[in-house]
Amino acid sequence: TPFMTIDQPAAIAGEYLIGAAAFGTPIGDPIAGEVVLASDGVAAPGGTATDGCEAIVADVAGKIALVDRGLCGFAIKVANAQAAGAIAVVVADNVAGNPPAGLGGADPTITIPSVRVTLATGNAIKANLPGVSITLELDLTRRAGAAAEDGALIFTPDPRQPGSSVSHWDTSVT
Repeated sequence: TPFMTIDQPAAIAGEYLIGAAAFGTPIGDPIAGEVVLASDGVAAPGGTATDGCEAIVADVAGKIALVDRGLCGFAIKVANAQAAGAIAVVVADNVAGNPPAGLGGADPTITIPSVRVTLATGNAIKANLPGVSITLELDLTRRAGAAAEDGALIFTPDPRQPGSSVSHWDTSVT
């Protein structure tokens, strides 16, 4: 199971669920670094200056870029952060929900890992910037779709989804 650990600051330190990307380098060996909010300097209608849909102007070189979900595809956001020198990308969701879904898309030129976190986790990271450091890694002792106690996760989205809530295995089960 891939996961993210917030190492610093102590106020939000801990292990967090992530949704892995379908493109780029999969989460494997731990990758750690300082998180930087990746501004592209353009707040297009329906987007934000931190959605990563344009070339990144913030200094993300050698760091983990944090971008907001919305307006453009995930692969575009990650490609822009990679072009600016980021070593990994964290996409903060723009709507409440748990667990974080994976990142869809395709781009064979992307060579860095990227993940998605919930709106709440993204907001916690942003509220503590600068000074947030994280580690992305893969726990080979924990099965995908299992809780820390190794029991299977059930699909129980928050907010509730009519017709689907609490009705089958979690989407992270593989």
